[in-house]
Amino acid sequence: MPGTSPAMTKKVDPDWSADILYRHVLSEIRPAAAADLPAITEIYRHAVLYGTATFELLPPDLTEMTRRFGMLMDGGFPYLVASP
Repeated sequence: MPGTSPAMTKKVDPDWSADILYRHVLSEIRPAAAADLPAITEIYRHAVLYGTATFELLPPDLTEMTRRFGMLMDGGFPYLVASP
């Protein structure tokens, strides 16, 4: 559509909803580890492709997410994950 931003043309993924969170009760919030990065990358990929909470248009790959994780860890910033 002319005059429409890419974020406005994203489609909703019908297989992904808040219902997923209700079916999987999260019981622990903990510091992220390098082993979590493949799952984090996949979750963020979905957010980039179907969500509106990021300005990124292309999802970063595992290499880029690993680089970002390293920079945050080196800077002493928290990086948390929730797990069942």
